[in-house]
Amino acid sequence: MNIKICNVNLPDINYEWIEKHSTAPPFPEINIDDFLLTKPPQTEIFRGSGCNVNFFLGKKAYETTTRKISGRMIYPPNGYMNWHTNGDCPGTRMYAAWSETGDSGMMFLDKNGIPYIDQDIQGWNIRTFDCPTWHNVWSRCWRVSIGWNLKEPPDALENMVFPTE
Repeated sequence: MNIKICNVNLPDINYEWIEKHSTAPPFPEINIDDFLLTKPPQTEIFRGSGCNVNFFLGKKAYETTTRKISGRMIYPPNGYMNWHTNGDCPGTRMYAAWSETGDSGMMFLDKNGIPYIDQDIQGWNIRTFDCPTWHNVWSRCWRVSIGWNLKEPPDALENMVFPTE
């Protein structure tokens, strides 16, 4: 299935693609069931190393995107990103996330400050949310996500520097 967001073609995800774009597991595995019981800290902390970050989408993606690409992550089974707000770079975020089985997702806080789970479905999922807001990411299966900051133009510095393949 071909999907294009912000003029960027989303990759066809399969195990060969994941193997090519992933590094060795970047973290000691955690118990996702325990992780889902956590609440945000009082202040922003390091987001954690439970995923591979900033994989290369291909030079064309950075040349043609209509908004700033704000994140590119690969979560292995038992992968995660700790609670954070993206307060260092506010704006509306849109994430396209591919989930191998649907046993993955994000957690947010409701209007009363209570954490709730927004679970993925198998395949591609699209979410938008405004930052800063407390959220985390968890996965019991392979999960790939690509994010955009919808309020920043594509000529932002991050999109001008092309990583090497």
